[in-house]
Amino acid sequence: MATKQAPEPLGVLRGHGAPVNSVGFLSASTVVSGAGDGAVKIWDLKSRRELATNQAAHSKAGVLHVTALKGTATSEYKFASQGRDGFVKLWDVQSFGPAAEPLSKFYCGSYSFTKFATLRWPGDVATESLNLLVCPSSVDNKLLVYDIRDNSFSPSLMITVPDAAAKRGMCVSLALFDSSVAQSENDAGGNMQTYIAAGFEGGQLAIMDLRSGGKVACEATVTQGANALLSFDVTRDGRSAICGSSGEELYSANFDVTSYTLRSRSFFSCTNGGFSSVCIRGDQRIVAAAGWDHRVRVFHLRKLKPLAVLKYHTESVFALDFSADCSLLTSCSKDHKIALWSIYPSSSTAAASALRPY
Repeated sequence: MATKQAPEPLGVLRGHGAPVNSVGFLSASTVVSGAGDGAVKIWDLKSRRELATNQAAHSKAGVLHVTALKGTATSEYKFASQGRDGFVKLWDVQSFGPAAEPLSKFYCGSYSFTKFATLRWPGDVATESLNLLVCPSSVDNKLLVYDIRDNSFSPSLMITVPDAAAKRGMCVSLALFDSSVAQSENDAGGNMQTYIAAGFEGGQLAIMDLRSGGKVACEATVTQGANALLSFDVTRDGRSAICGSSGEELYSANFDVTSYTLRSRSFFSCTNGGFSSVCIRGDQRIVAAAGWDHRVRVFHLRKLKPLAVLKYHTESVFALDFSADCSLLTSCSKDHKIALWSIYPSSSTAAASALRPY
């Protein structure tokens, strides 16, 4: 039986003069991107043109991460960017441009490649965690939690991750998420609590309870061969994660914050390893992983079976994001380009309506 060919990108955005380190959807028809020269751009997907550019959003050391502020008040008009200048900045989408100034900025003191985190799966009910930023710091075992409403240089909370038996090294990946804590054995629901997940150089994944000031609820070494846990994404129910390392393998991690257990296993291995980004789609059907080998790999989330290998980029793929309506996937790369893909869309017309044909 003939193997079905992987799709070509629906569109490609060109215009950055440096490697594109991060990309994220602001809406179904707009994305924001940040590059290695400090530039941040907002793009219109229908015209495939820049809507706004700030060439000096961050220093020439580069932009590390950009993301929409989902779920907060007027969130559709705000996004955050992180530079290797040590700052996380909040921007207004409508006034963004060459001379735009940030609405506020927060100093984390980190000049590495560890990206800050916002609440991963905002729900319909507003919670305090919607306003939080979890940032790396200049100290390996310390994390900073900022409340974007405070507009203060001082963090709301500083978390010190206690020493463990295995040497963790530097924190290299972060997530902020909610998970339900059952009230009894027969209670499938329970109270929602907010947790921070942190991946480390030594391959460990630590889950910390924000309510208890960052106390480690459970921890385990996920990766093999002392490979750094460079990237991971947490599922909507807050009970598992898909993890990428600096090695050749992808891992599935399952954790239970009530019994303080965390188990992991490898489910995929490739020849040329290294995964910069992992992203789970909103409908929890598929997950994508961005590789140093220029490829984007797509898997069935529940079965963890490979579905597609997307080949377009000519350099390492640095970041991924799915649109909220699950119609599009975007990838960015060291090759200065941003690609747009339609992968198993939830609606056959959704992707077509987001992009005009060539």
